[in-house]
Amino acid sequence: MSILSKINAFYKMDESSGNALDGVASNNLTAVASPGTAAGKVGTSRDLVAASAQYFSIADNATFSAGEVHMTN
Repeated sequence: MSILSKINAFYKMDESSGNALDGVASNNLTAVASPGTAAGKVGTSRDLVAASAQYFSIADNATFSAGEVHMTN
């Protein structure tokens, strides 16, 4: 069995704006507060500003669901 058959999602994060697209399936991430872009090591990357509360989210689904897990920082 190939390791590639175990990948549920892959995000290059090189889109010029908007959502982060899943390169494996249709588990796209939704952009919140309009994350920008910046020069990356290879091509472009996404630029998240914590002070602007920028992040990506995904709705709970069977692929990523971890049940009742609570995380705090």
